[in-house]
Amino acid sequence: MPHKPYGRLSIIIPVLNEKGNLENLLPKLKDHRLIIIDDGSTDGTAELCLGKENVLFIERGKKMGLVSAVLEGFKNISPDDSYVVTIDSDSSHDPDCIDAMVRYAQSSDLDLLIGSRYVKGGSSEDSIPRKIMSKSANLLFRLAFSSKIKDATSGFRVYSRSLVEYLISENKNSTISPSYAGQVDILRRAINYGFRIGEYPIRFRQRSEGHSKLRAGDIYQYLTLVSKKGYLMRYVLVGLSGVIVNEILLKAFLGLIGDMSEFIAVEASVISNFVLNDRITFRTTGNAGGKYFVRMLKYNFFNLGGVGINIAIFLTLIKFSFNPLLANFFGIVVAFVFTYLTSISIVWRR
Repeated sequence: MPHKPYGRLSIIIPVLNEKGNLENLLPKLKDHRLIIIDDGSTDGTAELCLGKENVLFIERGKKMGLVSAVLEGFKNISPDDSYVVTIDSDSSHDPDCIDAMVRYAQSSDLDLLIGSRYVKGGSSEDSIPRKIMSKSANLLFRLAFSSKIKDATSGFRVYSRSLVEYLISENKNSTISPSYAGQVDILRRAINYGFRIGEYPIRFRQRSEGHSKLRAGDIYQYLTLVSKKGYLMRYVLVGLSGVIVNEILLKAFLGLIGDMSEFIAVEASVISNFVLNDRITFRTTGNAGGKYFVRMLKYNFFNLGGVGINIAIFLTLIKFSFNPLLANFFGIVVAFVFTYLTSISIVWRR
């Protein structure tokens, strides 16, 4: 069955001193409406773009952030756009993939399709340090937001009109991170709101001219966003509160009921952690893991499993003459990873 036509596209291209790359890119996109957001280029980018019939050129005069440019572009799409594409101007994204990606989003009824380096069929020409940084950032995203998306930082995307309108509404008070971190900020909002999201394999190529705009400040903002908005940091803080509950109850009951005080302290801290995680850490997942009591039983079960893992690792390392405190530390770390992964994938699964 032939695909129904999706019409002329609006393609948003954020730029900053990318004249050389745009000279190659613009002829390949001559059949689409291009919205080029320029954050103060001084290399003749404006002169190259102005006067082209299919180009809406928006000059902002200073660097205001990659995702800020994308959001500015959203405000200027055509009224009849069903889909909007964002693409980097540095030739790392192949414009020949656009048609296939839009048709895939259309046939799969997706609100957001991400061009992905890390799904089957995708690849990257990045240097080894850049690959390590990119994969680390994406692993952190999956852990922090309980997501299966493999390339959350990719800027090669197809947006449905409904998602674009939602993001414009969300950003009325400039709440979406304007920088590189905004790519994952947009994605987490789309996930939380229930939009349909998918990935499409692409080959990420090395830029042909110029240099990367990613700065240390962008990385800091990314880590800040993941820490503040993700589950991981809140889970850690709740876990620390559980240690305090454990210590207080152990001290209170130790002289009264002896060895039973340890069991009461541990179980009370587990219940305290569950209540706080359910109401604070994973509040956006609702009752995805089942009814309240069912979630509590699951959480209790996996925490007891974590205690078993901790003890097993401790006893094993002691046999190999490890320092007891170091052995216990390794056991705690592995147990924490186990309980966190089971929490996001089973107890409060999406």
